[in-house]
Amino acid sequence: MKRFLTNIMILLTGLLFVINLLPYLAGLHFGFELFSHFRFQYLWLFALSSLFFIAVSNKKWLSIALVGLLLNAMPVLSFCCFPITSGTATAATTHKTSLLLSNLLSSNRHYQSLLDEVQSHRPDFIVLLEFSPAWQKALKPLDKHYPFQKRIPRNDNFGMALYSKFPLSNIEVNDFAQNGIPSISATAHLYHQSLQLIATHPLPPMNANMAQQQDIQLENLAHFIQQESKQATLLAGDFNSTPWSPRYQKLINASGLVNSRQGFGLIPSWPVALRFSAFQIPLDHVLVSKNIQTQAIKRLNTIGSDHYPVYVEFGLTPN
Repeated sequence: MKRFLTNIMILLTGLLFVINLLPYLAGLHFGFELFSHFRFQYLWLFALSSLFFIAVSNKKWLSIALVGLLLNAMPVLSFCCFPITSGTATAATTHKTSLLLSNLLSSNRHYQSLLDEVQSHRPDFIVLLEFSPAWQKALKPLDKHYPFQKRIPRNDNFGMALYSKFPLSNIEVNDFAQNGIPSISATAHLYHQSLQLIATHPLPPMNANMAQQQDIQLENLAHFIQQESKQATLLAGDFNSTPWSPRYQKLINASGLVNSRQGFGLIPSWPVALRFSAFQIPLDHVLVSKNIQTQAIKRLNTIGSDHYPVYVEFGLTPN
């Protein structure tokens, strides 16, 4: 029995190790990048594998499992446990400001659940994805406290809305992938400062064409943000990508933005149906320029969507 179990673990560990190498070949096939999203899951699977090979005194496969453990521990722990610091990030900031981001799921009808989260946390800004005409009607109560809005209701999964307590100017609808899928950009005016807000929702990379469109959208987003590099910038959305994706990394490197999760933990947001965080991944992101300091971030209660809402508190560095 021991030999049988050892052979099974060797087979599974070898397969897991090969899977870990596939994202490095993403340039050869779009599907290889999909394997980059599960670094946290690979981490604990290699940890279990390492414990097994310690128990059976198999040094050869223990060394392989430990290499896999290290390959995943570095990107996961550096993201979860070590905040980004800079001269501006450590400076005193203005009043606390907050944003709630939620992929609603267009077929979801639990309207009151979202309204309850808004009532509980009272964010200054709300970014909503998969925003449908039914959701627009149901969220009419928000108008009282969020008079500044840009709403794009659609019957597919790519409607969106931006709600703000603060005045908005330069409101634009951008088609960064030239595929008819909107993003919203606007300048918010708060506490004698301005904040560039961008809401986006790229296609999921389910085939080669969709992956290419996601790549184009993220690349053009980075170029757009570079043009506003002197202004405090916040980019929020369901990226259909995780922090370990090569496409996501290109966006970060080109835009200079920082994930507001950095140093606060993994905070997975999808899929709700799996219930346990160990099986979930972070797809919904709030990225900020380095003259914005994240003060708190958490995921909120489920609202009936397949995504959890994400709530962020932040401050802007004084000009």
